[in-house]
Amino acid sequence: MRAFVAIDLDEPIRRKVAALQDALRRRAGKLSWVAPDHLHLTIKFLGEIEASHATTLCAALNRIAARAEPFDILLRGVGVFPPRGLARVLWVGVEPVITQTMDPLLGLHRACEDELAELGFARESRPFSPHLTLARNKTSIDRDLRRSLEQAADFLAGPQRVSAITFYESQLRSNGPTHRSISTHRLAAAL
Repeated sequence: MRAFVAIDLDEPIRRKVAALQDALRRRAGKLSWVAPDHLHLTIKFLGEIEASHATTLCAALNRIAARAEPFDILLRGVGVFPPRGLARVLWVGVEPVITQTMDPLLGLHRACEDELAELGFARESRPFSPHLTLARNKTSIDRDLRRSLEQAADFLAGPQRVSAITFYESQLRSNGPTHRSISTHRLAAAL
């Protein structure tokens, strides 16, 4: 099964992002838009895994969650990946509300990387860039949409309290992916 670990969005945040998608969709070419109920912040993409490993992964995610405290995030700004050249992914940025010297979102990502590396999962080779994918394009995002993104650069939603991480199975289908929650793991102080 194809799997990932993510932070879910609260409904008010999801609605605000869906409204942004609607505004951008009117100006966009033929993009493949992520359904609002599938919007999430991926903490760790696991790829194809054996279903028999789900129990071991759930135990690891319990350990990760037990060591993490709830924190707040903001959704801020829009952009594309890659930032130069033929852009194929349209996104909204995600950042933590930092109340101390450390970044709790990056800390949660690193804890997932470390704990799951011990189970044999490869570490991500690219730096962690927290975002919500709004749309994808197999060719490139056009110039008109890039101009629209400049107008949406001040997009802001939140804060949202992060109190859990979710282990998902993702099935790719011709009409887009479907996600099924396997387990939810409450962060330590949220218990």
